[in-house]
Amino acid sequence: MSHFPDFDQLEQVLLHWPDLFDSPPHGTQPMAVQGNTVIVLCADGDWMSYVAANEQALVDGLRQGIAGELRLRLDRIRPVPATPTEIFLARQLVVVQSKLRDLELGF
Repeated sequence: MSHFPDFDQLEQVLLHWPDLFDSPPHGTQPMAVQGNTVIVLCADGDWMSYVAANEQALVDGLRQGIAGELRLRLDRIRPVPATPTEIFLARQLVVVQSKLRDLELGF
C-alpha cells in the first residue's frame, strides 16, 4: 500500500489525460483527485466549456486507462479557471510531489 494514495490516483489521471485529446491539451492541468472528482485547471473559457461539455466522455476515457478504486468511483471532472502561471506552477508541484513520493519509497 502506498503512503501517498492521493498522489497515486492523480498520477493515473495525469498519465491518461493527454490520450483523451487529438492534440496535447496545453491549456489544461489535472490538479487533484477529491473523492469521485478530478479537479482540472483550465487556462481559458474555451477549455472550461470544452471540459464541461465533454465531461462524461472524458470520465469514460479516463476509466478505460486507470486501475483500482479510482476507476470504480470516478464520475466527475470539475474545470476550474486558472492563469497560465498557475498551470505552470501546478505542473511543477506534480514534479515535486513525484520526487518526494519516490524518495519516501526508496527508489
